[in-house]
Amino acid sequence: AIVNNVTVKDVTYGVHSAYGTNVTLNNCVAENVEYGVMVQNYGTRNVVLNNCSFTGCENPLYIWERNQTNKITFNFEGANEMGKADYCTSAMAVVNADAIVGTKVCGTLAAAVEAAQAGDTVTLLRNAQLSTFLTINKSITLNMGEYNITRDGGTALYVNGDGAQVVINATTGTVTGSQALWVANGLAMVNGGNFCGVDEAVYVQNTGKAEIYGGTFSSSKYGSFVLNKKDDSRETASITVYGGTFVGFNPANNAAEGKGTNFVAAGLMAVDNGDGTLTATASWFLVMQIISILLTAVLTS
Repeated sequence: AIVNNVTVKDVTYGVHSAYGTNVTLNNCVAENVEYGVMVQNYGTRNVVLNNCSFTGCENPLYIWERNQTNKITFNFEGANEMGKADYCTSAMAVVNADAIVGTKVCGTLAAAVEAAQAGDTVTLLRNAQLSTFLTINKSITLNMGEYNITRDGGTALYVNGDGAQVVINATTGTVTGSQALWVANGLAMVNGGNFCGVDEAVYVQNTGKAEIYGGTFSSSKYGSFVLNKKDDSRETASITVYGGTFVGFNPANNAAEGKGTNFVAAGLMAVDNGDGTLTATASWFLVMQIISILLTAVLTS
């Protein structure tokens, strides 16, 4: 069954699906109902939600568990306002969605970024495969966690907004593309994750600025361009390194920008790890390490 452009208010059920039907809801609205979508799991079924809205609903998505083995798959497309964070509490639910922003569950990461307002946080729910570069033109936070963002044959993340401040947080998540991160205008602040570019891990141009506080950065094709400025933007764009690990690249001596070009912030230095990587760290930390080694040598001599 396909239901288009229907609004229901102040009733018990918005949509009630039973006996194995597959349901697609396009641009449907439920307001102040007890059950936004109720599904009886007599048999396996799929529910597609595309740009729907459920507000004031006690149970936006509810599974009547008539069968203890059949799960219901909810496939999200576009951006869907669910009205609450715990929009479905059944263990029989399988959710297919790339990201969530506030209480909007989005089928793609691009839909989530488009739905986000300045100051919002977009959180990945699974790995995201991009078919084109993801433009971010507003001040938001992107929480990747352990999930990956991949673009084959082109730039992955593209920050381009005057005054935009974009925070990218990740634990083990990886961004992969020709340029993992391209900042054309605005500021991108990177806290963790892996940024694997074919050409560049981080690329800046125009008035774009990148601040790197953590993460691992690499280029599979051009080791000298792990961090790179567009040639005609060397006076206006900037990259500042406060932390992070760099594969085969010294951010304190970027020869590609001119011998001695230093992207590392004042008071910090790049330390060779002896394994083909360098890590930006505080100068005092290295001094303390040397003092510790010397003291150990004296005490054990």
